[in-house]
Amino acid sequence: MAQLDNLRKKCEVLGIEPEKSRNRVNHETGERYKESTIDDCIKTLQNYYINKYKAEGTLNPFVENILNHKPMLAAQMKGVKEDIQKELWKDNNEWYATEKIDGNRMRYCYNENYGVEYFSRNLSEGVDGDYLPLKYSDRLIIPKPDRIELMSKDIHSFIIDCELVPFYDDIRQFTNTRKVDGMWMEVLEYPVADTGLSLTTSVLGALPELSHRIQETNPMKLMAFDIIELNGKDLSEEPLLKRLQILAEIVTKVRLAGVGDKIQLVRGARNNKAKFYQDIISRGGEGCVIKDLTSVYVGKREKTWVKAKRSVTGSLLEENMGDNIDAFIIGYKPGNKGTNIENYIGALDFGIYLLDDEGNYIVDDRGMPVIHHIATVSGLTLEERQAMTDYDNEGNPKLKIAYYNKVAEIDGQDVSSKNYRLSHSLIKRWRPDKNADDCLIKKSFLESLVL
Repeated sequence: MAQLDNLRKKCEVLGIEPEKSRNRVNHETGERYKESTIDDCIKTLQNYYINKYKAEGTLNPFVENILNHKPMLAAQMKGVKEDIQKELWKDNNEWYATEKIDGNRMRYCYNENYGVEYFSRNLSEGVDGDYLPLKYSDRLIIPKPDRIELMSKDIHSFIIDCELVPFYDDIRQFTNTRKVDGMWMEVLEYPVADTGLSLTTSVLGALPELSHRIQETNPMKLMAFDIIELNGKDLSEEPLLKRLQILAEIVTKVRLAGVGDKIQLVRGARNNKAKFYQDIISRGGEGCVIKDLTSVYVGKREKTWVKAKRSVTGSLLEENMGDNIDAFIIGYKPGNKGTNIENYIGALDFGIYLLDDEGNYIVDDRGMPVIHHIATVSGLTLEERQAMTDYDNEGNPKLKIAYYNKVAEIDGQDVSSKNYRLSHSLIKRWRPDKNADDCLIKKSFLESLVL
């Protein structure tokens, strides 16, 4: 209710009245009435700011098109009927498997009279927000296509649906400015990220200067999987098969116009889809999205796009090895300077005790039980970060003592064969009923989870 109350208050301050679309009944009097929903308020705020920016002559030319084409989302496999699940995997039918890219959803927009813009699926919220899609042209360092070259190829505007991901597989150090012994110094450090997804999130969440610094050694690329508009023509009602054909042609021309390999097509397969999926999983990928080639582009979660993905929890269940991994907090990473979390905890490190096949603790040279660093989780809410952050004598954020050894049930996409850590890790829930001594895993079992 807090979000709804804040939205209603913002509408009131601006002197605008949101639509009332929700039917309500007063249980004491039986009186029927209507009230505004979150969506009602957001739509009203968006219209207010669109009209305001139009009057000022500052409205971004892509905004209304982006709002009219909300992101197409994929359904979970478990929500699809079993007979349809079997149909998805058959060869040469109307279902097409594309690799599921674990990045940040991005609309890549171009207009010959404006240039390039990148829009997130997220909105600019909060007290000063206009509830319009967040744009990132001031942060992303991706080559701009040559306007004259595109005009010669009869390309005047487009909106391409992409995932933004790191160009390289590994995360690289960058030069940052940080306070050391009371003095500001340039230091080499890693972004607060343990996966490609969290690296991309760090780039988008940083202030432009820091974002550019990170990208000097950790450049980004766009993985294109759909096209919504071309030369002012709405393509959302065209079948996916036709959209993919148009997309392949446009991406090729954009690459040749100077963007190069910073935009790529997402891989796909119409035949041998099961093998395509297994190949992705075996090299550490997340899975695939299987799409109906006759489907139109709809801004909601449809069963014409279906996610087939694997997680560590899924692997545990498949092997009858339980259904979770419990781990305890062993450390933290501070938020990157220049981001909105620079004064808070940026990520939590989780550990487990390793056992041998007989169930005995594996010990170090001093005879102490080995604590294995199983995961680093950066997906925390601002409220969580504030609650767990303390400060040292120089004002730098540190983890409150009370949070050490706190247990959480965690999951991830897979276990790395290099350091046996969960990738794409997340907290499923906190476990106040458990303590660190309950977080035990046989080393051989952990090794068996490498996908």
